[in-house]
Order: sequence, then structure tokens, then C-alpha cells
Amino acid sequence: QQLACPFSSVEKMVLDKQLSKQQLAGLLKKMLPSMTDQDLELLITAGVEGNGASDVVSFQHFYDWMVGGQPCAEPLADVLGKDAEKQIGYASCSDNSVKGPEWSTRHIEDAPFPVTGMFQRSISGERPHSIIGFADASEGSDCKQFGHGHAGHAGHAGIQACSCPSCPAHSGSGKNIAKLVAEAARELLPNRVILVRHGESEGNINSKVYRNKPDNAIELTDIGSKQAEEAGRRIKALIGDDRVHMFVSPFQRTLQTARNLLLTLRNQVQQIEKDPRIREQEFGNLQGEDFCKYREEQKVVGRYFYRFPTGESGSDVYVRVKDWWDNSLLQLNLRPKHEHVDTVVVVTHGLTMRLILMQLFMWSSNTFHTVYNAGNCEMYVLQKDDSLPGHSPYALDPTQGDMPNSSIELLVEFKSGEQRKMRLQDYLSVPMPRTHQQPLVRKMLAAQHSLDPEDILNIDFYGGKFA
Repeated sequence: QQLACPFSSVEKMVLDKQLSKQQLAGLLKKMLPSMTDQDLELLITAGVEGNGASDVVSFQHFYDWMVGGQPCAEPLADVLGKDAEKQIGYASCSDNSVKGPEWSTRHIEDAPFPVTGMFQRSISGERPHSIIGFADASEGSDCKQFGHGHAGHAGHAGIQACSCPSCPAHSGSGKNIAKLVAEAARELLPNRVILVRHGESEGNINSKVYRNKPDNAIELTDIGSKQAEEAGRRIKALIGDDRVHMFVSPFQRTLQTARNLLLTLRNQVQQIEKDPRIREQEFGNLQGEDFCKYREEQKVVGRYFYRFPTGESGSDVYVRVKDWWDNSLLQLNLRPKHEHVDTVVVVTHGLTMRLILMQLFMWSSNTFHTVYNAGNCEMYVLQKDDSLPGHSPYALDPTQGDMPNSSIELLVEFKSGEQRKMRLQDYLSVPMPRTHQQPLVRKMLAAQHSLDPEDILNIDFYGGKFA
């Protein structure tokens, strides 16, 4: 079982890029809370090109040093704390043999992962070989090879997890390095994400325009331009002087909306990214006479699953917006040499906004179908809430923005034997899992339709579609 390096969880984010010493220090301090600032500096110096000569550390360089590519072991030796209580073996650079625990060992005190290290000076007087590995006292020299420097390359280091199930890395009794890295990344997330639908467009007032004009070329109306200007002022009043990163769908109506938002926000927007992953669902290159037939088919299949000929389904859009969320938005403040961003503004489309919320809140396809598109230039504000679990601790804040409207058609069975289809408003307010909340939904139906909740026997959340 190869751990590779305690930074493997963030390798994808920062490998081959530049990471400032300050950013690296913050990350290591989170992972090694008992380490003093002086020892932390030594550890960082060991991974800096030129042994600290530069103010910028290459993560690739530091990573290589940690797992076997950079001979900078001696500064690390000064950092490791008390004598290790656990046994350790090591792989010699000269003969690859696994030695036993007779060599002196040291370990990082209170390390968030069961690290032990061994420093060996060979008989020939070569510089120390740094071997960092995992071991359990019950396993001893039976643990797998920890990694070794290659012959002639003294000081290389390697890391490999032992196979014993009792060590903290496997049993969960110690700190989990992957979770600590994830928690550090969570702390750097933007405080607020604002989803904004474009202003009123040509297509919103005349659907026939799509027959001769591609969806990506549809522009704002005069009303839509004014709506975008007002949305910019609304956002400014909300965020104050926050540093802003803007994501924009590359369609004309969203680009024009962003342009008008910038009339108010330009001085605080750090960067604008045109990202096709947050564009509108592709309905086909042009929407001709057959499009009405496709819309009827969509009603049968459902908007989430129906795929338009030469276009996309709602689930296709879900896949790309989730990729954007996970690999762009969540990693925004992990980019080296970029200012920390407080607020993210996302200028996109109604359906796309629904699917962003769907992937964030893990809606079912049934719940997705109950939600309506936002109005033109309406905005949903996702506020960071550290009390929430997971990688994306965001919740919709009705005090800062608009809220999605939702309703569902339910098949209600009464104690009298009567069955009736009834529409429940504000379905999203029902806590997940929604289909398990019959007592609450019974009360909501009774309040909305002037019923006695005791008269309701059963509620079918799928409207009688399934047996």
C-alpha cells in the first residue's frame, strides 16, 4: 500500500506549479501542529531549491525530495523529535537490503501520520541517507521496504506505508493526513459563491429566434442590460470590497451580463474566466420545426434524462458542472501566486444553476424536476458554513440572495379511500431524505390545501408513476 507522500492528496492541485514558502508553511503547520516555527523553517528549507536561497519553493522539487528525488536530508534530521518507540527497517542505498531496528531511530513528535525516520552513515563515510517510513512494533523488520535512494545518490528519501492493519494509518487511531490536508483546503475556500442568471435575452421574449440564430449568439434585450446593471449594484452592496473571481459562460447573453456587472465590480474583480463547462444545455445547433416534437418527448422522459438530438441531456450538463465545481471552484484559493478570493461570482444560465445546486446538495433527479429556473438576473448566494461537513461547506442564504422555487405533484391517499393528485409548494424546504418525511409533508399539505392532516393515510412522492 503506497502512501507516496503526505502531500499526495494535493499533488494534483499543485504539482509542477509554484507554491510560496508562506503557503507551504501554513499547510505544514496545519499538518504538524506541535512543530515549532524554527523547526518548520528547517523542514521547508530542506525542500527549497538552493537550500533556502529562494523565496519560492517548487512543489515538484519539494515533493521529489520527500519521495526520493532530492538529496536534502540533513536539515530534516534536525527537525525530527524524540526517539521512536516503534521499530523501523530501512533499505540501504548500496545493497537494497532491509536492515532491522538496531539502527537508531527518530520520529516526529505528535505527527499526524505514523512517521518514523532513520539516518545511517555508511562505513565509507557518505552523507546520511534519509529513510522515512511506517512501521509497527509487532511487524518490525517484516514491514515492506520503505523506499531508498539510488546508488551514488546519497540523501534520497522514500515513503511507503507498512502492511500492518494495527498502525494508526490503517486503524484510524492516529491523525489522518489526508483529512488534515482536506481540512486545510476547506479553510481556504471563498466565503461566498454567487450564482447569477443572465438578464432577459432575445430568446426569452421570442422563442422563434432560435430557428435562425444559434443559442450561443443570443443577446440581451435592453431590459436585460438594465437588469444586469442592477444586479451588479446589488452584488456590490452585499460584498463590499471583497476580492472577486468571476466565472462566465461563453454565450453572448452571459458575456454581456458580466460586462454590465463589471460597471460596478471592475476594480475588485481579480480575474475573469470564460468556462464552457457552465454554459447552457446544448439543445441542438439550431432549433427548427422538429424542436416542438423534442420538447414533447422531453416531458415523457424528464428534463434531467432526455438528450436532444445533436445536443445534451440534463445529466450531461450535471457531469460538466460538477467537474467545474470540484476542479476549478474548490481549488481557486490553492493557486500559487494568486490573491486570496473572498467572493466568487458565477454568470450562467437557469438550468445550469439548478444543476450546480443539484451536485452540491445531492438532489435526486426527482427533486431536480421540482425546481424552477431562476428569473433573469436573480442570484443564489451560497454562504460558507464551517459547521457543515464535507469538501463544500456551503448553504443557500435567503438573507443575501434569492431562493429557488420548487413544487411537486403528489398522489395523496385519504383514509376514506379517495386518491387525489395534489401539488405541494416549497418542496425544497423539506429536509433530506424528503421521501421519508411523511409527517412533515402531511402537515404542509394540510396547511396549503385547508385539510385535516389526520385524514391523510399515505403520500406517494412519485405521483403514482411507479408501483
